[in-house]
Amino acid sequence: MSEPTHAAESAHEQSLGVHGQAHDHEHEQHIPDSTFIKVFGALLVFTAISFAANQIFAAKNPVVNFLIIGFVACCKAFLVMYFFMHLKIDWRKVFVFLIPICILAPMVIVVLWPDMVLAWRLASPDTAP
Repeated sequence: MSEPTHAAESAHEQSLGVHGQAHDHEHEQHIPDSTFIKVFGALLVFTAISFAANQIFAAKNPVVNFLIIGFVACCKAFLVMYFFMHLKIDWRKVFVFLIPICILAPMVIVVLWPDMVLAWRLASPDTAP
């Protein structure tokens, strides 16, 4: 009677091992809520920096204003994509969308190019500015 129990225990340990690994793998992919709160705080700080830069540099130096706000916008976009859009976990899945976009975007430009280039020639003289 001890052998079936031992066999059952080893089968149970093996199943726990498989499920335990899967569970550990899932746990590695879970982002804790505290991380989202920290990212939200960082987004608030970045928004305050953008607002302050606009108040300080808007009229005096628009180039510096643009550079600061642009850099802050890139940082905010990275945080949102990496954490809230779960790219930290699913980065490999991005290529499923990225590759077709890289193929279709040039095709759209090629298809619309004649309309964009020739549109001014086809306009009637009455409607031209």
